Amino acid sequence: MSTDLNASFPEDLEFLEIDSSTDVDCDDFDCDYDPPMPYDYRQQWAVDPAGWAVLYAANLIRQFERGPDFFKNLDASVIEDWVFSDYPELLETLRSEDALAEFRFGMSQHCRTIRAAALLANEVISLRQGTLDWFRSDSAECDEFFPGWLTRIRTEPEWAWHAQLPGLVSELRGKWTAEEFFNSHDSDQVAPHSFLPRGESRDETSGDQRNITAHVLERGDFTLDLKFATKEPLALVIKLPSGVNFETLTQWNHTTWAVHKRDDGSQAWDLVLGNGVLAISLLDHETILNRFRARLPVIYDRDGEKLVVEYDWSPMAFGREYMQQAKSFATGPGEAAGLPPRLFAELSPEAIRIERTCPISMAEFFGVTGFVSTDDDDAIPF
Repeated sequence: MSTDLNASFPEDLEFLEIDSSTDVDCDDFDCDYDPPMPYDYRQQWAVDPAGWAVLYAANLIRQFERGPDFFKNLDASVIEDWVFSDYPELLETLRSEDALAEFRFGMSQHCRTIRAAALLANEVISLRQGTLDWFRSDSAECDEFFPGWLTRIRTEPEWAWHAQLPGLVSELRGKWTAEEFFNSHDSDQVAPHSFLPRGESRDETSGDQRNITAHVLERGDFTLDLKFATKEPLALVIKLPSGVNFETLTQWNHTTWAVHKRDDGSQAWDLVLGNGVLAISLLDHETILNRFRARLPVIYDRDGEKLVVEYDWSPMAFGREYMQQAKSFATGPGEAAGLPPRLFAELSPEAIRIERTCPISMAEFFGVTGFVSTDDDDAIPF
């Protein structure tokens, strides 16, 4: 495995575009996975499993990164969990070939390199905006992987070094600048969503329509429609009370906090989705919430209609910080008085609260929601 940390990562991480209509033989075990990698990954894996695993981890970072805050909190152990969650058998392969330590070293070095690149890219953008936040201990990491560049960016005019900016730094700077430009009118406030095939209307409803159960559907059980709708490894399935307006669920992409008073008089911090329409306790559902990577997809079912909505939720970028603060704050609403409005919201009395989560199989999903799948041979363009 190459250890040249000065190599140009953008070139290394480009993947071939694969025609999904290609007839590829695979057994049932292989088809349980839906990895964002080339179809010949087994051959690449056999040659250098540690190198392949680091490359796959790098691709996951590129796919699920959420800007400077993501890289500031980048944790190699979390990315490792993502890799082995997608490919459970890869862990045994690395262990059997005594390559696990090599993989972890490569992962650590890549995370440190890309974190340094992100810090430099953020420095360039901050200088342009006049909102510079000077580095402290982070500057040592920048000098290790991109020696001299922190000083150049701070002391020389941009025209003097713009064309020589390291490739990885330039890539992140360009990506974040483009996102900021295109979102200048807060067009990203609307939650991404898509409708799914209509199912049968179900009569059964919960006795308490404001305190509901969210079913957890794993990606291995996703239909083709759902796999196209989200890249996340799982999704929540919620049967809505009658009369809930779909529009209210898609008007707001960001997540906020709210304090909820339980029936026993105790208080809990809630994660609020859909501009106060949906809430879930941060600490009661910490394990589930930490499994998402960049979005929190919710499959809503209302009288046979299906809507997949993806809310902004990145445990790496800000979610774990939310949870740490929820644990450290007293649970009374007085502790929330000093929080900025963008982080804290009043929970609407009409809000739907997720009280419980439980796993659901694809067969149960069809039974609960009446979902109609379009996964048939006629949809495959052979």
